[in-house]
Amino acid sequence: MFDPTGPWWEPGFADIARALGWRWIIIAGILIVFLGLLTLIILSPWLGINALAGEIKLLIFVGAFGALVVTNVIKKLVKERKDDFCIHCGYSMVNVPEHGRCPECGRGYHQLVVQEYRKDPHFFRVRYQALRRLPPRATAFAAGAFDNPDDGTC
Repeated sequence: MFDPTGPWWEPGFADIARALGWRWIIIAGILIVFLGLLTLIILSPWLGINALAGEIKLLIFVGAFGALVVTNVIKKLVKERKDDFCIHCGYSMVNVPEHGRCPECGRGYHQLVVQEYRKDPHFFRVRYQALRRLPPRATAFAAGAFDNPDDGTC
Protein backbone atom coordinates (compact mmCIF):
# COMPACT_ATOMS: atom_id res chain seq x y z
CA MET A 1 0.00 0.00 0.00
CA PHE A 2 1.20 3.51 -0.83
CA ASP A 3 2.47 5.59 2.11
CA PRO A 4 1.11 9.19 1.80
CA THR A 5 3.41 10.66 4.43
CA GLY A 6 6.58 12.57 3.58
CA PRO A 7 9.41 13.11 3.02
CA TRP A 8 9.09 13.56 -0.73
CA TRP A 9 11.92 13.17 -3.20
CA GLU A 10 13.15 16.22 -5.09
CA PRO A 11 16.22 16.73 -7.27
CA GLY A 12 19.39 17.74 -5.44
CA PHE A 13 21.05 21.16 -5.46
CA ALA A 14 23.55 20.17 -8.17
CA ASP A 15 20.73 18.92 -10.43
CA ILE A 16 18.76 22.14 -9.93
CA ALA A 17 21.81 24.32 -10.57
CA ARG A 18 22.60 22.40 -13.77
CA ALA A 19 19.00 22.65 -14.99
CA LEU A 20 18.72 26.38 -14.24
CA GLY A 21 21.00 27.11 -17.17
CA TRP A 22 21.06 30.84 -17.93
CA ARG A 23 18.35 31.46 -15.30
CA TRP A 24 21.01 31.28 -12.58
CA ILE A 25 21.57 34.98 -13.37
CA ILE A 26 18.03 35.74 -12.15
CA ILE A 27 18.52 33.77 -8.94
CA ALA A 28 21.96 35.34 -8.35
CA GLY A 29 20.49 38.83 -8.79
CA ILE A 30 17.70 38.09 -6.34
CA LEU A 31 20.17 36.75 -3.78
CA ILE A 32 22.40 39.82 -4.19
CA VAL A 33 19.43 42.15 -3.58
CA PHE A 34 18.38 40.27 -0.44
CA LEU A 35 21.93 39.99 0.91
CA GLY A 36 22.51 43.70 0.22
CA LEU A 37 19.37 44.62 2.13
CA LEU A 38 20.36 42.35 5.02
CA THR A 39 23.82 43.91 5.11
CA LEU A 40 22.26 47.38 5.08
CA ILE A 41 20.00 46.45 8.00
CA ILE A 42 22.97 45.11 9.99
CA LEU A 43 25.32 48.03 9.28
CA SER A 44 22.78 50.85 9.47
CA PRO A 45 19.54 49.64 11.05
CA TRP A 46 17.67 52.94 10.58
CA LEU A 47 18.51 53.21 6.89
CA GLY A 48 17.98 49.47 6.32
CA ILE A 49 14.53 49.43 7.94
CA ASN A 50 13.49 52.49 5.91
CA ALA A 51 14.68 50.83 2.70
CA LEU A 52 12.83 47.63 3.62
CA ALA A 53 9.61 49.50 4.42
CA GLY A 54 9.76 51.48 1.19
CA GLU A 55 10.42 48.54 -1.10
CA ILE A 56 8.57 45.69 0.63
CA LYS A 57 6.20 45.06 -2.29
CA LEU A 58 9.07 44.93 -4.74
CA LEU A 59 11.01 42.54 -2.49
CA ILE A 60 8.02 40.24 -2.12
CA PHE A 61 7.51 40.22 -5.90
CA VAL A 62 11.19 39.53 -6.60
CA GLY A 63 11.33 36.77 -3.99
CA ALA A 64 8.17 35.14 -5.32
CA PHE A 65 9.53 35.30 -8.87
CA GLY A 66 12.74 33.56 -7.77
CA ALA A 67 10.76 30.86 -5.97
CA LEU A 68 8.63 30.38 -9.09
CA VAL A 69 11.70 29.92 -11.28
CA VAL A 70 13.21 27.30 -8.95
CA THR A 71 9.86 25.51 -8.51
CA ASN A 72 9.39 25.24 -12.26
CA VAL A 73 12.90 23.84 -12.67
CA ILE A 74 12.21 21.19 -10.00
CA LYS A 75 8.90 20.29 -11.69
CA LYS A 76 10.67 20.00 -15.05
CA LEU A 77 13.40 17.75 -13.60
CA VAL A 78 10.86 15.40 -12.00
CA LYS A 79 8.86 15.19 -15.25
CA GLU A 80 11.98 14.43 -17.29
CA ARG A 81 13.01 11.50 -15.10
CA LYS A 82 12.18 8.49 -17.28
CA ASP A 83 12.58 5.60 -14.84
CA ASP A 84 10.04 4.70 -12.19
CA PHE A 85 11.34 5.82 -8.82
CA CYS A 86 10.37 5.89 -5.16
CA ILE A 87 8.71 9.27 -4.57
CA HIS A 88 10.03 9.27 -1.00
CA CYS A 89 13.74 8.63 -1.50
CA GLY A 90 14.31 8.75 -5.28
CA TYR A 91 15.50 5.14 -5.54
CA SER A 92 15.16 3.80 -9.09
CA MET A 93 12.47 1.13 -9.33
CA VAL A 94 13.72 -0.59 -12.47
CA ASN A 95 12.94 -4.33 -12.60
CA VAL A 96 10.76 -4.34 -9.47
CA PRO A 97 7.06 -5.28 -9.18
CA GLU A 98 4.35 -2.73 -9.96
CA HIS A 99 3.70 -2.14 -6.26
CA GLY A 100 5.23 -3.12 -2.95
CA ARG A 101 7.89 -1.73 -0.62
CA CYS A 102 10.89 0.32 -1.68
CA PRO A 103 14.12 -1.63 -1.12
CA GLU A 104 15.91 1.58 -0.11
CA CYS A 105 13.58 3.33 2.39
CA GLY A 106 10.97 0.63 3.11
CA ARG A 107 7.95 2.82 2.29
CA GLY A 108 5.12 1.56 0.12
CA TYR A 109 5.07 2.49 -3.55
CA HIS A 110 2.92 2.01 -6.60
CA GLN A 111 3.92 2.83 -10.18
CA LEU A 112 0.62 4.63 -10.84
CA VAL A 113 1.34 6.93 -7.90
CA VAL A 114 4.80 7.64 -9.33
CA GLN A 115 3.16 8.69 -12.59
CA GLU A 116 0.84 11.06 -10.68
CA TYR A 117 3.79 12.50 -8.75
CA ARG A 118 5.71 13.03 -11.98
CA LYS A 119 2.90 15.23 -13.41
CA ASP A 120 3.13 17.89 -10.68
CA PRO A 121 5.11 17.11 -7.51
CA HIS A 122 4.00 20.19 -5.58
CA PHE A 123 0.28 19.63 -6.20
CA PHE A 124 0.72 15.95 -5.37
CA ARG A 125 2.27 16.74 -1.96
CA VAL A 126 -0.38 19.33 -1.12
CA ARG A 127 -3.18 16.97 -2.11
CA TYR A 128 -1.90 14.06 -0.02
CA GLN A 129 -1.26 16.28 3.00
CA ALA A 130 -4.85 17.54 2.72
CA LEU A 131 -6.14 13.96 2.49
CA ARG A 132 -4.37 13.11 5.76
CA ARG A 133 -6.25 15.94 7.50
CA LEU A 134 -9.69 14.66 6.44
CA PRO A 135 -11.80 12.98 9.12
CA PRO A 136 -12.11 9.21 8.90
CA ARG A 137 -14.87 7.82 6.72
CA ALA A 138 -18.27 7.57 8.33
CA THR A 139 -19.49 4.11 9.18
CA ALA A 140 -22.57 2.69 7.54
CA PHE A 141 -25.85 2.98 9.40
CA ALA A 142 -29.19 1.27 9.10
CA ALA A 143 -31.81 3.18 7.14
CA GLY A 144 -35.48 2.45 6.70
CA ALA A 145 -38.82 2.65 8.45
CA PHE A 146 -38.81 3.07 12.23
CA ASP A 147 -41.70 2.56 14.63
CA ASN A 148 -41.56 6.05 16.16
CA PRO A 149 -39.35 8.51 14.31
CA ASP A 150 -38.35 11.61 16.25
CA ASP A 151 -37.99 13.85 13.23
CA GLY A 152 -41.67 14.85 13.03
CA THR A 153 -42.48 13.00 9.82
CA CYS A 154 -45.33 10.96 11.27
